[in-house]
Amino acid sequence: MARSHRTSGSWFDKEQATQWRRVQSWTSLLLGALLLACSAAGPYAAAPPAGEIARLVGVLLVMIGGLIAVARPLNDELHVIGAVADLVLGVFLLASPWEFGYAGIFAPTVTAVAIGALLIVLCIFFDQPAD
Repeated sequence: MARSHRTSGSWFDKEQATQWRRVQSWTSLLLGALLLACSAAGPYAAAPPAGEIARLVGVLLVMIGGLIAVARPLNDELHVIGAVADLVLGVFLLASPWEFGYAGIFAPTVTAVAIGALLIVLCIFFDQPAD
């Protein structure tokens, strides 16, 4: 497979960029499912805002990730919507333990920070535009 010339800061050709976007969509969906599963765990009962936030963001990630993973072959521009949504949800998750006052509870805080950071990393470092 021949590499494309460097444009827009990317060394990916269109096919490689599309494959990475597919990985991003499915990863977003899986992180949402993980967040939903974690929200049903015991430590979330001690911090009601943590459980509600985990369920809300988990459902949004599953819906957006699933929609984009399934619809991507039909419309590649949906990736921009998914990337922006993942970035916003990642920043929201990363800040939520301190903003909503459950930073003192270990499990929900670590889960929110880890998944939020993963979403941000996926968006920033692996979001390569297709040429």
